Amino acid sequence: MTDVYLEKMDSQLGLDDVNLGRIPLYSGPPELSRGQPVAKLRGTQMTPENHEYRDPGPDDLRSPCPFVNAMANHGYIHRDGKQITWWAITKAIVEVYHFSYPLAGLLAASGVWTSLTQAWNPFYFDLEQIRTHKPYLVEHDASLTRANYPGDNWHPDPSIINELIAQASSPEGVSYQDFARHRIAQEAKLSYKLSLPRHILATGEIGLIIPSLGRGDPLPDALHRKISIPWIKSFFHDARLPSDWTRPKDELTLKQVNDIATEVRKQMAQDREAGKDK
Repeated sequence: MTDVYLEKMDSQLGLDDVNLGRIPLYSGPPELSRGQPVAKLRGTQMTPENHEYRDPGPDDLRSPCPFVNAMANHGYIHRDGKQITWWAITKAIVEVYHFSYPLAGLLAASGVWTSLTQAWNPFYFDLEQIRTHKPYLVEHDASLTRANYPGDNWHPDPSIINELIAQASSPEGVSYQDFARHRIAQEAKLSYKLSLPRHILATGEIGLIIPSLGRGDPLPDALHRKISIPWIKSFFHDARLPSDWTRPKDELTLKQVNDIATEVRKQMAQDREAGKDK
């Protein structure tokens, strides 16, 4: 990476030099004052009267998933994170992120399944239940932003977020190739190999992230979208919809998620093979 490129990257992203890699240590996005618009959905700017961002209170429950936590922080599901029904979270996912109903319903079912298998109420679940670490549940090690179980597997880890930011290979932000390298690095920290279902699940998360937060080509060609560093910080650390983010215009389907996830897995395989040759 040349000095010219680094200067361009610094000027476009507002990054400060650090001793290793010129990627800034994470310090969080600028604070928004109460009443300042938070995001736009369906062309309508959010206001304090409907879906302003609020930090979770001491008794509020949150999950390991920033998609879900952001919906709670903005009031699209219960802000306390308790007694969330399958239909309520399905409808919220569609409204906020423009996922198709089949995709949203499938994702919501993972929360209900967790509740059922843990012998809690079969009609609703609390967000903290999604933290449960079992081979047959959705929570998994080698997270993009969180520590591994039995550590704190639900609070975002600033050091891991910094590692993700450090993978950015373009001033435009983080690409699917960058996410693939980050996945390899996170899995390398484990003392075991992720099972194939876990690997598919983990790469599927990137298939959700790229089209939801990335800027670039419209669906179905969203693979090469990139996510800006400020949006990475806002969404992954604070579970906050970025102030200049808008609801995607195109509906995201399960097939499109799988197509992107497949490319991520291919990229990971190529990078691992290239690493063997060095």
